[in-house]
Amino acid sequence: MKFTIPERETYLSIFAQTQPETLKAFAENLLNFVGPVNVERLHTGFVAKPDSTVNRADGPVGEVLMAEARVRVYGATGHGVCMGCDRECVLALAFLDALLQGNRLLERVVPFLQAQQESQEAECSQGDSTR
Repeated sequence: MKFTIPERETYLSIFAQTQPETLKAFAENLLNFVGPVNVERLHTGFVAKPDSTVNRADGPVGEVLMAEARVRVYGATGHGVCMGCDRECVLALAFLDALLQGNRLLERVVPFLQAQQESQEAECSQGDSTR
């Protein structure tokens, strides 16, 4: 069976909107089906948001705590970035990205991705109908 992978921007957006506990549990379950996962980068830090509405160099408007990860699975590299400091969540995101980048476990990842997308669209539709 052939699985179609959406554009990277699309699937990363879907994963980013998935409940963190759901994403982490799914990724953890997939670890049983893969070889070694090499964590190449994992850190948290503050990112400054510059004031782009003014031509002056007044400095940042504010800072946001971010977590970032880069992993390698089967030679494919995956990246994840999330607001906050949930390292498990950002590792799950990077792991799933690596699987899709390497076309691995598509029979498991693509249906999960599609289910999350349908759920998110249904929630969005419900929100629109209550306005």
